[in-house]
Amino acid sequence: MVSSFVLGVCALMCIGMAINAYVNHITVKSLKQDLDYLQQQNQKLGESLHQRIHREVEDIKLDLKSNTNLTNSKVDKLESKMYNDFDLFRNQRHQY
Repeated sequence: MVSSFVLGVCALMCIGMAINAYVNHITVKSLKQDLDYLQQQNQKLGESLHQRIHREVEDIKLDLKSNTNLTNSKVDKLESKMYNDFDLFRNQRHQY
């Protein structure tokens, strides 16, 4: 009688361990799927961020080039005006 009781308890313990192992297996499988999904999302966000940064840098380069060209144009105009003013002053001095 005692031996059947001990066997019954051992059988219940084995069934409990099997159920725990199955639940752990399902949980690990679910966590692995979640981790894979998060890694994919992280990779997509990284690529998206890289593309956005690249676009922003290109836009800044274009703005800088445009502003540089505008500044150069203004400098050239001022330089031309300055030389014209010097020439005009020199010509006026020679007239007297």
